[in-house]
Amino acid sequence: MNRYSLTFMGWANQGHEFGTAETAIFYARTGTVRFPVRLQLKGHIGEAREHWELKDDARSRVQMRILVMGIPRLIAAINGMDPLPNSTDNFMVDESISFNDETFGDKLGPRKQCRYQDAQSTGLFCLANFGGDLGPRTSKAICQECTLPDDRIRCSMLQHPETIGLTSQDGCSRTASHGLCDIKTNNFDPKNCFPGAAECWRQEVENAPEVKNVPDDVADRFIDELKYFDLSFEHAFGQRLFHINDPRTIANLMTPCSSEEEFVCKVAAIADLLNKIDLGPLSKDIDAQTQGSLNRLGEFLRRKEVLSEDRSIQRLRRVISIRNSFPIHSGNTAFLSACQDLGIHYPPASWSQSWNTLIGSVWSDLRALRLMLPG
Repeated sequence: MNRYSLTFMGWANQGHEFGTAETAIFYARTGTVRFPVRLQLKGHIGEAREHWELKDDARSRVQMRILVMGIPRLIAAINGMDPLPNSTDNFMVDESISFNDETFGDKLGPRKQCRYQDAQSTGLFCLANFGGDLGPRTSKAICQECTLPDDRIRCSMLQHPETIGLTSQDGCSRTASHGLCDIKTNNFDPKNCFPGAAECWRQEVENAPEVKNVPDDVADRFIDELKYFDLSFEHAFGQRLFHINDPRTIANLMTPCSSEEEFVCKVAAIADLLNKIDLGPLSKDIDAQTQGSLNRLGEFLRRKEVLSEDRSIQRLRRVISIRNSFPIHSGNTAFLSACQDLGIHYPPASWSQSWNTLIGSVWSDLRALRLMLPG
């Protein structure tokens, strides 16, 4: 399953019998297919109250841990289903967490994951900071208690969240204050963008295989692939697609990538190549209303019965999405989905690795398209 969404239906309390203490019910949907997904905590809820010395909020805190630990497991289980069963009647995906799990039993719980943490030489900074006397400065302890939901449970519809960092006699704190939503314009609180707090919660999942074993000479192979693709396309349809008139473009793609600035320039160079695909006289076979060079190429290949599925076209389109979003809008869903689709981790541990992954993906997809062309 390449793309699907998860929606949350609610908690099913299993009572006080030892066995299953809590069950979260989700639905996964892809196209017209919809099936239930169940996430369970094995053990007795009373154990959690005693172990953590919790009182009134014991159940909600346990549920939060179940979600943080369990949603990635659910996604991994669904991602592993290929293909889906012919019928989803009486079909359910189950995942369980044991109360005795070492991470679950830790008083602090799983360390919070947040893409807005920016590690610099002097310490952590919050990229979502909007104000407050603490400024953008933060720490792992402050982030752990921040009310902006963890990456693993945060709704995909949340855009541009903002936090406020404050200092007081009791210490430092950070809280989510504002944000934008892809489906709402009012009555919106980013602190509630997790399952159970907002009925509209959902996560959009792009399940695409990462580019594996990118060769060391991938940039050379990409440049060669542009030539091979052009020759093959000209042989099949009498037209070349790529026009590289500036040798600096080749030089830019061939040099190493060691910084964010270099990554931005290199992605822009590839995006410009893809945006300038020239179908020339072949455009008569394409709907005049179709916009975008890759969309037009995909339509042409489908009309020529070359393209049965446009996965490669979609992934090439992701490069343009990254170029259009990064670095100004690097927190939005479109950008992060594009990175995930291409196998790029953001924020990256290495700009060099991210660049090799991206150019490796483009090389692989161009090669896949070339091999589909008539001989």
